[in-house]
Amino acid sequence: MVSTTIDEVIVTYDKGELKVYEAKAKEKKALSKVRRPALGDQIEVPVNYAIETPDGSSLGTVISYKPQREEVLMQNGTQASTLKTKPDNQGLVLNLKGGRVFDVETIHSLDDLAGDERAKLEGQFFTKGYRLHSSQEKVTIDVFEKDGQRRAVLHANNGSDYTNFLQLLLYDTIEKDLEGKELKEKEAPKPKRVEVVRKVELGPYARFVLERFSANMLDEAFEYMDQNGESRRFFEYMDDFEAPVLLNGPTGNGKSVLAMNYAFARKLPYYADRGQRKFDPNKTIGSLVPGAGQPFYAPGPLLLSMIHGGVYALEEGAHIHPDDFTAFNIILERGEVFVNTHLGPELIKAQKNWKYVVLGNFHAHYTSNEWTDANLQRFVQLKFGYPSKDLTSQILLARAPGLEAPMAGILSQAVEDLREVARRAHKDLGLKGLVRAARRLTKGTDIPLITLLEEEVVNPLTTYENNIEKKDGKLYTALMDKIKHLE
Repeated sequence: MVSTTIDEVIVTYDKGELKVYEAKAKEKKALSKVRRPALGDQIEVPVNYAIETPDGSSLGTVISYKPQREEVLMQNGTQASTLKTKPDNQGLVLNLKGGRVFDVETIHSLDDLAGDERAKLEGQFFTKGYRLHSSQEKVTIDVFEKDGQRRAVLHANNGSDYTNFLQLLLYDTIEKDLEGKELKEKEAPKPKRVEVVRKVELGPYARFVLERFSANMLDEAFEYMDQNGESRRFFEYMDDFEAPVLLNGPTGNGKSVLAMNYAFARKLPYYADRGQRKFDPNKTIGSLVPGAGQPFYAPGPLLLSMIHGGVYALEEGAHIHPDDFTAFNIILERGEVFVNTHLGPELIKAQKNWKYVVLGNFHAHYTSNEWTDANLQRFVQLKFGYPSKDLTSQILLARAPGLEAPMAGILSQAVEDLREVARRAHKDLGLKGLVRAARRLTKGTDIPLITLLEEEVVNPLTTYENNIEKKDGKLYTALMDKIKHLE
């Protein structure tokens, strides 16, 4: 395995290829190489530079958020360091895991250096440098250029992991790569705006509902962070709505966020219901309830969505027995349902903008139900899994404002390590507990990080292990072993 704690390293830039060498090694063998992204005239943030060993194994990633924001992250497993511009552009600051902070001084020319140091570098084609100061050590980085070839030399007098400083070693490269590029903003698909148009003739009961029950509009919704274009496809399927959509994926991977994001973006009412083993379809349509003077027929979420022309999201659909779901087939095919109301029988027809989406984890280890092909083939089905580690970091930064990027990286790596164990035990590990832990960290807490992860993430997965006193359950032990280094 390649050691990363080396006193002095050199990064060479030869015809666009970047390699890292140990400066004092007798034989010049590359420690690692940098895989630069292929960039067009327009770029999306973040821009990732993969750091690999010569045999192609990953050593981490330098993640640039420039030019959107002045931040460059180096992610290496649970190790993370963040380079940021100080307020008012007053220099740079580098934050390492464990609380070490370096104040970064930029050296623009030899004239900025003291006599002895300047004399040592004269005649070596010095172009730029950085001096990093912390309470524990001093690190220097010097950049040299001749005949279009550049090299950077890092010297750390404390045997530090050089990958912690790679974002500074690559800083010039990143700026040159971004020079003249136009920032392409990531945005939700811009569909044709759909206005609520009530061309369906309204009966007495439908008018009663519109007068008595206001549409449930979302005041806000989290933006869904796309993995592989599923957001764009979902928006298109829902806009055209030739068939309802089924979102099939593990717990806590953003299915509900995506559905709400769509309703919010399209300015449509949103109604949600939850499936269960003894699901009664009639309850989501409506029921007769006591009222002032006389009972009245109260509309359920499905009927409200049809009358108001909104999105109906049936969550935990995998729990519904296939025979119970068959009752929905005629509604899905025709967009209409016959109800006996307190105003008399009425055929309710869905308004033009009515949308229907089922969300659930249909994997075999999660439910013993198996829907019939006749049911499943009525749907467009999107299958998607958990977000990547980098995307998980971005989700945490969005959901927990104020969370530092290095900590987001640590949490993302932790959940990825835990998920590896959980999968072997046929357990799903979503992001709900991780997001709660991230938010608690931003508020300030005396709870140690490993305890937060234990109680927010590990314990829910091991609820039924009989390990209350000894904490020695098989799955509990395997999960805690994965994060014990965070103590």
